[in-house]
Parts: sequence; structure tokens; C-alpha cells
Amino acid sequence: MGSKAILLSLSSIGILIFGLSSCPTMSEAQADELNDSVATHPSFIVQPVISLALQPTVNVDLVPQSNGSFGATTAKLSVSTNSAEGYSLYMSTVDGSPNLKNSDISQSSFIGPTTAGVNQQNFATNTWGYSLDTLDNKTYYPVPTSTDNAIKQVSTGSLKDTYDLTFAASVDTSIASGTYTNAVIVSAIANPVTISSLSQLVYMQNMTSEICANTAEGVSKQLIDTRDGNAYWVEKLKDGHCWMTQNLALNLTEAGLSPLDSDISDEWNSRSTYPPQATNQIALNGTHNAYTRLDTNSWSWGKVVLAMPEAGTACGKSIYSSDNIGEVCAEVGFVDVSGDDWKPTFTAKQGTFVRPSGLNYNGLIAVDQATKTYDAHYLIGNYYQYNTAVAGTGNITEGADAPESICPKGWRMPNGVADASGSRFHLLKTYGLANRGQYGDSGSISAGNYNIAAAPLYFVRSGYTLQYQSVASGLGQWGTMWSSTLASGGNGVMLEFSNKALTPARSSYTGAGGGYNDGATGEPIRCRAID
Repeated sequence: MGSKAILLSLSSIGILIFGLSSCPTMSEAQADELNDSVATHPSFIVQPVISLALQPTVNVDLVPQSNGSFGATTAKLSVSTNSAEGYSLYMSTVDGSPNLKNSDISQSSFIGPTTAGVNQQNFATNTWGYSLDTLDNKTYYPVPTSTDNAIKQVSTGSLKDTYDLTFAASVDTSIASGTYTNAVIVSAIANPVTISSLSQLVYMQNMTSEICANTAEGVSKQLIDTRDGNAYWVEKLKDGHCWMTQNLALNLTEAGLSPLDSDISDEWNSRSTYPPQATNQIALNGTHNAYTRLDTNSWSWGKVVLAMPEAGTACGKSIYSSDNIGEVCAEVGFVDVSGDDWKPTFTAKQGTFVRPSGLNYNGLIAVDQATKTYDAHYLIGNYYQYNTAVAGTGNITEGADAPESICPKGWRMPNGVADASGSRFHLLKTYGLANRGQYGDSGSISAGNYNIAAAPLYFVRSGYTLQYQSVASGLGQWGTMWSSTLASGGNGVMLEFSNKALTPARSSYTGAGGGYNDGATGEPIRCRAID
């Protein structure tokens, strides 16, 4: 840290204060450097900085008198910062002592601290203190011995604030002559920006329940997952919760996940915790074995967008085929947007999508074929087995919710069963008609009277992956999403939907607007900010 010395000398008895220093101080970085990501708009973080300038030398002449002699000297102190939240100014003695000590160690006399809030008229003899006042009749305080409390707090940014930093002392003839010293450090810290809304966030992992609660309904932002640099659209929805409004696309690797950035309490590696066993995946007669709910497989079918969110035509592919879903299912509207020429700058709207066969589709479209841009809300994401989605914690009681997930830290998979908190998928039906998509609020979730494919839900019919049948199925026709809830017989509770509507329940452990599926099935997930 750079420093500058300010010298205060009081002649006759030779009081000398040396070592007043100022330090250009930079606050701690609030976020790591951005990684490459699929973000629509790059974000650049400008760190808050602060600087101090302090006059290096000031002098004062002081002749002691029997009834006290007062003297003061002023140094110009300048502070500037780019922090919108302002700064805090600190001062303290270096050695933790409040006194000015005689440099002659054989002398025990000292000049002690003044009492707080005194002016020149009632300044006690053989004491010293400081003031930041610009008025002639200044109020003085003892110099702090620590930086526990700021001597000045400013709540707004400033190109330059200038202070009169005045030091004063009153001495009489009762103390020994000599040089009295102490070192005083002046420093400033830029106040951290207070994040109070989703719109101020950059990273998924910085979300808190307070931030979500302070965010107005309908606020939408693309946030970056620090684990891999992927960016996801999130929004404060009608149910009062903050949701991801696109599917998770986290690739699980041998490195596993850490509780530092994931919704888990301990280090977790899917392959070492529950290694997939072939005998658990396919029984001898071809019937799927329910115990595979403890498997932890996942699939990434590439960077693919469903270009026709409202169309309802099915497609499938072998999971062992190297063909991209964007190639195999192009006719039903799946588009591979992994090339560098594709950009996520499009907003879904009514228009025309031209299929490879030349047949036009007219309706809501999520890509612009001419400009090669797409709406990232409709990326299909990755597919995870139930026990993978819940980070290996799926060996729980039937009807219970797994306690952890592969969601980012601060986020969690939604539960699939109705409870008092209302924290479940089907409460998203409570949307009104506030020009943000058609959503019924009549209480009927299976009537199909609202368009869940449109903003702000952006549900994508990305189908599911059936490992025991070796296919990715239902693409373009059905959509599924795992909840954290375990159904019976190795099944997981899920949200299931067609092109525009949620389907009726299929299990006693689903409640309205859900269904169940074998835990070995690969399904997408979306995360909700933790309350």
C-alpha cells in the first residue's frame, strides 16, 4: 500500500507528530473475471476504487503557558471514488495508544487524548485531538486507536471530496519539554455496492432470498453460472419466486461439484458416488429395473433450440447415434445453434419458420433464420436422471423431497407435491393477462387455457431420454422437468406438459399439474431461488 507522511511540529516544547499517511485503497473484487459464456450481452465489471491525497507537511508553533496554550494545524485531505455507494474514512494511531509520547524514553510525561466533542474554549491542557470541521469554531475528538469505526461515512459517489483535517493540542508548563510523537494512519474504503434486486446481479450464485423478495414481479435478467460460464434467463414470476426460465445445461465432469458453488453440502462426484451399473439399467427380459433410480447419468444433446415452441410434432433419435438432434429433428423445429455464426440476440415473436422440407410454420418462433439469431429461453439444455438431478440424494422416503441438487448455490429444484409454502410447479398457473402471455387463473391447471410455451415461462417440449430403450423420445411433442420429490417404486415426480398446456396428474404423489416417470429417465431441470 502506498503512503504519504504528514509532519506536524509544535515548537518550543517540540511536539512532533510524524507518520500521518494516506493510502490509495482498492476495495476487494466483487466478482471473478467473466468466463466465456452463452450470454446474450457481455457484462464487464468495473471495480470500485478509491484514492486519498494528503498534504505531506504542516507545522505549528506552540509556546506553553502555565494556564495552557492552544495550537492547531490543518492538512488538506482529498478523497475520490467511483463507487456509487460512497466510502468510509478511517483514522487510527499505529501503536494502539491514544497518547503522544516523549521521544526521550527517560521522560514519562505524555499528552493524552481530548474528550469527545470539545471546542477550543474547553480543550483540556496536555491533551490533543482532531477535527474534520470546516468552520472556525471546530469540534474536536480523540484520535481513534483502531479502525473499528469510521470517522466519516459518505453514501454517494464523489469525484473529489476535500476535508480540513485539523490536529490540535493544548499544553502547559507542567510537562517536560521535548518531542512528543505518535503515528496516525488515515485510510478510506469504497463501500460495497448493495445489491437489492435481481437486475443488479451478474452471477447465479449471488442470488439470495432477500434479493428475490426485493425484486418486482416481471423483472428478468440473464445470469452467469460460475461453474461453467453458461448464462441463464431468470425472472421473478407471479408465484412470488425467482425461477430459471430456461433449462439447465451443466455438463457433469469427473471433477464433480463443490458446495462452494452448488446446492450441495459436501463435495459430490456422480461417477464415484453412484457408478452406473449395466445390470441395474436393463433386466434380462428387457424390462427396466426400478433400482436404477440410484443411477447418475446425464446427457447433453448439443446446443439446440426448439424454433417452433407451440408446434406439437414428435421426433426421436437413438442415444447411441452421433447425429445431432438439430439434424435428426430439424423438420419438427429443432435447430443446432452451436456454430459461431449463431448469436443469442433474438426475442421470440410471431413469425414464419421454414422447415427443411420447405413447409412453412406460422406462429411463435424462437429463431431468425436470416440473421442466425435465437432466443436462449428455448435452448433444450441437458437431460439428467432423477438421482443425478438431486446430486445423489435420491435414496429418500417415498413422497419426500431430496435435500440437495445440481442447481447453482442459492438455487434449488422445486418440489412436486403441494404444501403450505406453495413452492411447486403448478402454482405458476396463477398468472394473469398482464400482456406477458396468456395464463389462466381459474384454478384449473389441466384445462389448457393458457400458453406455457410463451413468455414468461418459455416451457420447451424437449422430450426425455430413455436409457433402457436407448432413445431420446418425445422431442417436440412432450416436455418434462424433474422436481425434487420421489414418487413410488423408483419414480420421480415431474412436471409434464404438451405444446401449450400442463397435463393431468398420473400419480398419487404428484398433485395437480404433474406426473411421474422412472427415475432412470433423463429429463431437463429448472431451478428456483431458495427462499
